[in-house]
Amino acid sequence: MLIVPDCIPCISNMAVSALRCLPISSERQKEIFTAILEIPAFQGKSWHLTSPEIIEQVWETICRETDQRDPFLQEKELQNQRVAAILPFLQSEIEKAEDPLRKAVHLAVIGNSIDLMIDNHAADIQQTVIEGLRLPLPEPAYSAFSKKLNNSRKLVYLGDNSGEIVFDKLLMQTIRKRLEMDIHFVVRSTPTMNDVTLREATALGISEVANIVENGVDGPVPGTMFGRCSKTTKELLQSADLIISKGGGNFDAFEEDAETLGVDVSFLLLCKCHPYRRYFGQELFSPVLWNVFSDQET
Repeated sequence: MLIVPDCIPCISNMAVSALRCLPISSERQKEIFTAILEIPAFQGKSWHLTSPEIIEQVWETICRETDQRDPFLQEKELQNQRVAAILPFLQSEIEKAEDPLRKAVHLAVIGNSIDLMIDNHAADIQQTVIEGLRLPLPEPAYSAFSKKLNNSRKLVYLGDNSGEIVFDKLLMQTIRKRLEMDIHFVVRSTPTMNDVTLREATALGISEVANIVENGVDGPVPGTMFGRCSKTTKELLQSADLIISKGGGNFDAFEEDAETLGVDVSFLLLCKCHPYRRYFGQELFSPVLWNVFSDQET
C-alpha cells in the first residue's frame, strides 16, 4: 500500500515517539529529528514508496545517529514481559469460549494495539483486551478464514511487534490443538523499532509452536516485502496453503505482493488510521480480518 498524505505526519509522530523513548537529551532529539526531516518523503518526493520503506529510512537515521543497531532491545524485552504477565487471563478467555479459534483470532487482532510507536500504546493491557473484545470480528471474513484454515496443512505466520507475539503464540497453539499443521513464524532479520526478531521470538518460546524463520530483508523494514526476502523465505511464502499477516507494517509491505503472487493471505490488524478506514470501510480501531484468497476477497 503506497503512502498518501495522511502517512507523512503519522510517520513523523512515530519518529518523535521513538526518540522520546530513547535515553538522550532533548537537544540530541532535535538534532536527530532534523536529520530525519531531510528524508525526501518529508518533502513530498516519495509517493511511490510504502510506509515501511519510509520508516526504514527513519530507523536507519536513528540507528546511525545513536550508533546502535537495536535501540529498542530492552523495551522489546519489557513488552514481552508485560503481556506475558496477563497470559493466564488470555488463556482463560480462549478456554471458556464457545469457539476457541474465533476468540484466539480476536485476541491476536487486539494484540496489534501493543505498539511502542504510537501514543497511549495499551498502558493497561488487560483493560485494552476487555474493551477490544466488545468490537466483533467482521463476518463473513471469519467464516471464510476458518474454512480456508481447515483446508490448509502449511501455515506461514508473519510476525509484527514484540509483546504482540504473546497473542500470536496463543493463536498458533489454538490452531495446533485443532489441526495437524506445519507452522512457520517469520520475523525481521534486521532490528527495526519494536518489531520482533529471532531473539525475541526465541526468548518467548515461539519455537514450541512453530519453526522460526528470518525474512532475509537486508534493512530495518517494519514489514515483510516479498521482493527483498531471502530465496528461502520467498519459497516458503509461495508454498504456503495460507499466510497469516499480522499488523499494519506487514499489510503495507505485502498487500500488493499477495495479489500479484496469487497466494492466500489473511491480514489481521487494527484499523489504526484514516487510510485504513477508507480502504477497509471500517471504523477507526475496529478489528480487521481481511482475506485475499485466490477464489475470493473478503
